[in-house]
Amino acid sequence: MARIPDGATVAASNRLVPQLTDRCTVAVFGFPGIPLTSDWITDDTHAPMGWPLSPEDETQTLKAARDAGYRTVDQRDGYVLLRRPSAGPSDP
Repeated sequence: MARIPDGATVAASNRLVPQLTDRCTVAVFGFPGIPLTSDWITDDTHAPMGWPLSPEDETQTLKAARDAGYRTVDQRDGYVLLRRPSAGPSDP
């Protein structure tokens, strides 16, 4: 999450939201009715909470994000960080 710049818009899995709210505009990843327009997505795929998405829906939503142009910046220990290409010219 340190790669996400201050002030960025982020869609984060439920457990990760509190760790970003002091420096970013954060939405819960997969929350119904919120379009996927954040600059960044960070998700805990190792221990999905099952809310607001089931583990299967979470996998599909991450695939849809990649299909929409988000690219994987980092992925390890069950966490994934995606970035929308229009978020800026280079990684921080």
